[in-house]
Amino acid sequence: MPVSLIKKVDDGRIRLTQELRDRLFRPLPQDAVMSWVWTIAITVLGGVLRFAFLTRPRADDKLQIFDEVYYVHDSWTLLHNGYELNTTNDGPGFIVHPPVGKWCIAMGEALFGENPFGWRVAAAQWPARWRSCC
Repeated sequence: MPVSLIKKVDDGRIRLTQELRDRLFRPLPQDAVMSWVWTIAITVLGGVLRFAFLTRPRADDKLQIFDEVYYVHDSWTLLHNGYELNTTNDGPGFIVHPPVGKWCIAMGEALFGENPFGWRVAAAQWPARWRSCC
């Protein structure tokens, strides 16, 4: 960085020159309303696309995706017992990950039931929320 873009003040602090400030801190767009309209529209579109086929594959197909085989049962036992149980519910479960994700899935199951939407809604809602922040 060229020396002319920063300057040292009498008390020893470093200040940015106006030239560097103009380059780094560009003014916000003047159409603030339209930027909010676009942000909300993109967030809603992303949410609709994310939630549209959330229940597929369906539970009646007896097909679960990847780790749902383990996490659905683990989150159900966390919700009802407070700890993970094995698939026969008579002993401890195989605990390989911290329980935060399983608790999120359990909250979806508590709100929407033990069905594909219930156990997938927790994982689907976070990207839809973060989309509005970017």
